[in-house]
Amino acid sequence: MNRSQRLIINESIKSPIGEAYRAIRTNIQFSMPKGQLKTILVTSSTPGEGKSTTAANLAITMAESGIRVLLIDADLRKPTIYKLFQVSNLKGLTNVLAEGADYREFIKQIIGSL
Repeated sequence: MNRSQRLIINESIKSPIGEAYRAIRTNIQFSMPKGQLKTILVTSSTPGEGKSTTAANLAITMAESGIRVLLIDADLRKPTIYKLFQVSNLKGLTNVLAEGADYREFIKQIIGSL
């Protein structure tokens, strides 16, 4: 997976793909009263349909607009978010669920480093 092909942060500011994700973000923001949106789930029925790409790019556009974002890759069989953002996946959601570890130990701030 080539990071530059998957994240809009690497696209031109006015790229059609970037603008499409910003339009999705804006539509989500206008569909909810201010401050009411807490969770967005991105899923599909089969592998390879773009869940990780969509979730990552939507998270980036939300963060760019000043919204605090916590992106969680809950795909325990074939996680890919860590590859997109080039972070370690040695510890994470499985440790929180199976061991009761504090999730805050595994949060990585990445938007400032992209």
